[in-house]
Amino acid sequence: MADPWQECMDFAVTLARQAGEVVREALKNEMNVMIKSSPADLVTVTDQKVEKMLLSFIKEKYPSHSFIGEESVAAGEKSVLTDDPTWIIDPIDGTTNFVHRFPFVAVSIGFVVNKKMEFGVVYSCVEDKMYTGRRGKGAFCNGHRLQASRQEGSEALERQLLTCALWPVGSQTRIMKWASTAGTWRELASLSPKLVAY
Repeated sequence: MADPWQECMDFAVTLARQAGEVVREALKNEMNVMIKSSPADLVTVTDQKVEKMLLSFIKEKYPSHSFIGEESVAAGEKSVLTDDPTWIIDPIDGTTNFVHRFPFVAVSIGFVVNKKMEFGVVYSCVEDKMYTGRRGKGAFCNGHRLQASRQEGSEALERQLLTCALWPVGSQTRIMKWASTAGTWRELASLSPKLVAY
């Protein structure tokens, strides 16, 4: 039986790369930053531009599909998940990093049918890394299969991830603690190749 969603996933990969070009170009220019719900919840003109671009291309190709966009919802549109094929878009995943020109920025596209995730695409724009995953078919980075390792030492990674997850709690306006956490990120980066086999 033919895979009904592979074409959608291939299209999502193409769109993520196109959006990534816009994001990379915007990183070179001055940004207009706005606050959404709090000083820690930012949006830029590029967020809005990329989301409009993605939604426009998807609507043109798949007019019967539904859409949930982070910026559209933040602007007041309702977020209703039905059984219809639904595209879920975060045009700039990591807006605070984007505003501060830290390279951890991605375009994220999810695709849900019958309220079940069929695939996800995350394009790390600056690193030029395309992460893809299909329900029941595995996950990949730039075409190389990702696999969880059985190597000892995962407790250290868990501690680092917890540190990173809790770190923004005390800093609502800016990433002021970046310097003090850079060592954490470096340690995490050194652990990652050992814990994940490509």
